[in-house]
Amino acid sequence: YQNFFNDLLNHPDSNLQFQEEEENQNQEWSCPSCTFFNNSSSASCVICNTSNPGKTWSCSSCTFINANSSSQCATCGTINKDDMIKASHILESQAGPRFKPTR
Repeated sequence: YQNFFNDLLNHPDSNLQFQEEEENQNQEWSCPSCTFFNNSSSASCVICNTSNPGKTWSCSSCTFINANSSSQCATCGTINKDDMIKASHILESQAGPRFKPTR
């Protein structure tokens, strides 16, 4: 059997799996909201900020792997910390400039 596995590993097509994985990493994904093609590593659309449907997040409390579209953990209900960060940025941008009171 050892010769069989050595022959298999040395076969010219043995790198095919690795090539396919590399090609998949270089692919883009189309945003379901605005159809913009984003880099495969982007967690959200650079145009409209819609979450990449292929990405997941790990719950900080229980480590359950959730769909990126979920704002809460399906197991324990913990809120996705990335959603909280996005929400805080949105609230800050809508609040407008902050003024210090004068005496």
